[in-house]
Amino acid sequence: MVAQAINGKLDSLSLLRVEHNGVQCEIQAAIEAALFLINKAKVHSSEDTDFLQPPLVDIFGYRGNEAIENQVLQGTYVPPASASCHVNLFLSQCTLPDDLPPSDTAISTADHSSAWRKAKEATTGSKSNLTFAMYKAAAAKQADPLLAQFDASQRSLSYTNSYSFRRWKFGVDVQLLKQAGNHQADKMRTILCLECDHNMNNKKIGCTAMWNGERANALARDNLGGRKGMRAVEVSMNQHLSYNLIWASRARAVIISNDAKGCFDRMAHVVAILALRRLGVPRPALLSMIETIQEMRHHLRTAFGDSESSYGPNSTGPPPQGILQGNDAVPATWMPSRRFWSSACSQKGTALMRGQ
Repeated sequence: MVAQAINGKLDSLSLLRVEHNGVQCEIQAAIEAALFLINKAKVHSSEDTDFLQPPLVDIFGYRGNEAIENQVLQGTYVPPASASCHVNLFLSQCTLPDDLPPSDTAISTADHSSAWRKAKEATTGSKSNLTFAMYKAAAAKQADPLLAQFDASQRSLSYTNSYSFRRWKFGVDVQLLKQAGNHQADKMRTILCLECDHNMNNKKIGCTAMWNGERANALARDNLGGRKGMRAVEVSMNQHLSYNLIWASRARAVIISNDAKGCFDRMAHVVAILALRRLGVPRPALLSMIETIQEMRHHLRTAFGDSESSYGPNSTGPPPQGILQGNDAVPATWMPSRRFWSSACSQKGTALMRGQ
């Protein structure tokens, strides 16, 4: 199974050449060398941000600090005096919402089987060659129930105990053209193919966060993308209505239309942990996901096949960050983080509208 083309654009197994720094790369070694540089830079692009710099990195670490996180969620944490105003504003928005429903701390066989029956069989897996079809077959109603029980127990072991299996730490980067005919290495979209069962755990993280967020009214009211009963296109309508209102009332306004480039790759893991814990996601499940990302060895898939060489993890500096496109927890991680910005903007007397 391969990553399929999106809207007729290039799929990974058709990638025969890339352009990097004005040079056409058409042999396997040159293509891999160019894309490794680009992709590695993406997951290290947030190293200049507050939570990856002193003093916050010394306090929270790279995988969070449970005692400090609890203080932030309870609203009792006092940031260091040298923390920026942006950090203070962010942390002030991280308190737990009222009426947060309880969350599962383990994965039952029934939940496991239900999730796999809904999964799409053609979805690509990672290096181990364990496929979605295998897990779906084991979870089928006519299959031996011991198969589903065994698979569910492995997922639950990770979800409950912060454990990351060794095979989960091997991923495959595939490249998609954002624009047909544009083969520049830095203009391609990188999708990470993860192990099937690991990504199913990530999906449970995402489902838990969204389910709790909707019921506790803890998501941004003006974030209309990626939510049931809402559409991102409504943001465009609201934007035009706002323009009309400004024009009709002869008001003054400053409007910035911004595409958050590399937003999934630039998300610091401490921020992701706070955002998802605020919505009741169990901390051990988050640590399992974060450890897997930080210790991931990335291979590359092109028309030449999967690369023998790889990049990551980083043994001499800050670990890779970002939640990474291809991770099924990405939308639900981005959504509550986006809520912090919306609340912060409202607190400062500005408005933020976003579609996803």
